[in-house]
Amino acid sequence: MKNEIRRLAEFLELRDKEIYELRSKVNQYELIITELKICEGRNLEYENKLTLFSSEIERLNKHVREKSEELENQRLRIHKLEMIINELRSVDEDARRL
Repeated sequence: MKNEIRRLAEFLELRDKEIYELRSKVNQYELIITELKICEGRNLEYENKLTLFSSEIERLNKHVREKSEELENQRLRIHKLEMIINELRSVDEDARRL
C-alpha cells in the first residue's frame, strides 16, 4: 500500500511538473501571439501609408508630366517667336537697304 501511495505521489509530482511546463509554454505562446498582433497592426498601418504614398506619387507624377508638357509648349512657342523675330529683322534690314 505504501508503495502504491509513493508511486501515485510520484505520478502526481510528474503531472504537476508537466502542467507547470505546459502553462509556461502557454504563457510564452500567448506573449508571442500578442507581439504578432502588434506587428500585424503595424503592418496594416504601413500598408495604409504605402497606399497613401503611392497615391501621392501618382499625383506628383501627373503634375510633373503636365509641367513637362507645359515646358515643351513654351519652348516651341519661344522657337516660333525667335523665328518670327529673325524674319522681321531680315525684312527690316531689307527695307533699310532700299
